[in-house]
Amino acid sequence: MIGNWKISRVSESQRFVLYAHAYLNSAQLSCEHMAAHEAQRTWPNATVVLMLAAHFVELFLKGAILGRESHAKVGDHRIDLLSEKYRQLYPEPAFEFEVPFRTEYPSMSEAEIQALKKTEPVPSIFFRYPIRKPGVEWEGIHAFEAPGFLKILSSLASAYERIGKAI
Repeated sequence: MIGNWKISRVSESQRFVLYAHAYLNSAQLSCEHMAAHEAQRTWPNATVVLMLAAHFVELFLKGAILGRESHAKVGDHRIDLLSEKYRQLYPEPAFEFEVPFRTEYPSMSEAEIQALKKTEPVPSIFFRYPIRKPGVEWEGIHAFEAPGFLKILSSLASAYERIGKAI
């Protein structure tokens, strides 16, 4: 039997990191299954892989942030904001890694960026639901390619192995 008591004495920061690892493992297994079996290459399966990977990133950043600032507010689901906070707390080169699920805004003013951010869904919402709300589709055209995303997941796994123990 397994239970939450097995990690009850582990720091909150490390619990976030442990959960992050579980989400990453699940994303990798699901993505490998999609890459190996053409019948599994569906948009619903792709969004599950993306959701698991995005949640890994979110939890990993939250665990790292709490590792250096135990009373930090980490309730936000915006990976871009969590990433900024992470980079502030971990400026050392040893803690660098490519954070996916961030949006770049080239050639846009700060006002335009802030207005756009208010309309963008966070990955934990976007990849979790098939529609924005009843009768309203998500904007844009979205695609996924399993073998390519496996490379991103592999990079995240390397970052986890390298950074996770040092947090």
